[in-house]
Amino acid sequence: WHTSFASFDEADYPFNSEAEIKAYRENIFASPDTRRRYLDFTDWYRGCMTDLSEWWIGTTREIVGDTDVYLCTGGHSAAELGGHFADQCRVAAKYGAGVRITNEASDYAANLTVTRWVASSGKFYGALFGFEPAGLEDFYGIPARIYNATASGADQLHDYNTNVTGADKTLEQQRKHFKYLFHTKPVVPVALWYPDVQMVMQWDDFLKKAGILRDYVDYDFVDESMALRGALDRNRVLVVAHGRIMETSVAEKLAGWARAGGRIIVVDVDRFESVEGGDAPEKLLFPSGPAGGRYGMGYIYRVADYKELAKKLTEILWKLGYPVYEIAENGLYVTQIEKDRLLVYSKNEEAKDLVVNYKGKRTVVPCEGKTITDINL
Repeated sequence: WHTSFASFDEADYPFNSEAEIKAYRENIFASPDTRRRYLDFTDWYRGCMTDLSEWWIGTTREIVGDTDVYLCTGGHSAAELGGHFADQCRVAAKYGAGVRITNEASDYAANLTVTRWVASSGKFYGALFGFEPAGLEDFYGIPARIYNATASGADQLHDYNTNVTGADKTLEQQRKHFKYLFHTKPVVPVALWYPDVQMVMQWDDFLKKAGILRDYVDYDFVDESMALRGALDRNRVLVVAHGRIMETSVAEKLAGWARAGGRIIVVDVDRFESVEGGDAPEKLLFPSGPAGGRYGMGYIYRVADYKELAKKLTEILWKLGYPVYEIAENGLYVTQIEKDRLLVYSKNEEAKDLVVNYKGKRTVVPCEGKTITDINL
């Protein structure tokens, strides 16, 4: 950190005033020392919160026996809130417990971006997981939330009774969509990089990007901690759309995954650099130049825009034998919930056709607006 303290009493946190916070924000991308100091502090802080969570989960398990145990955690995962959702799922799994994330509202894409880290890490570590609204949800939020739970493979969906029973039309809306609420094991070949290191340093527009990309394709989130523990072995392709700052050890892990046959597509990140400010991550991932290419048995490519990303994803999924549909921002969110079965949520006002090519067959399905469509191929 290049700091010097004469005693423990003098040791200081990264900042203790508004002025120090402002100076940190202005300096974070210019000063590697500032980066490392703040990341170390945040790792300690969130690690303590994870340890506290584990103590409560373990203690509760001792008391209640075989009863389902869920850690209710909230927020949108900003570091200052103290929650590292992947680590919370990891420790919950040790006790056969789960995590209920309490941050949903009524928009499906927004809900997805704030719940998918829990869903992805829950599936990877074997923890139970479920979703709860932060408060009110509207008429169309009922099917949006049901879809998110089922398409994520959640174990539970919590709601406040007044969101449903407050009016006849909302009660009927839930009755209409209840048939779509069931447990699944989604087929998710694509992972989207969750750039936790960069988001700790600066909370910016990653979740907005993630919401747009969910309109293109379903995905798991994979963050640095999950990648280092082997989470990418579940997926066939990794999309990196955010996070210029990357730990060198993580870049080595991603390079090894590509070398063994993984496919990495980078968009909106023109270069990578280490926390210390060096170019080791860029050289590890793009040794032959910024465009990338073949990498051992796999490849790492950097594409110009989302249009080229969609083209690459279409080619990959087609070659691997997955159902292929239009990968575009079209208001149709598609999840493969079984080998030959898709579940679709439409945010569109009017019906829109989904065209699926699978096993040599072309299927056209009209998807009604603002509701869920179940497709057997």
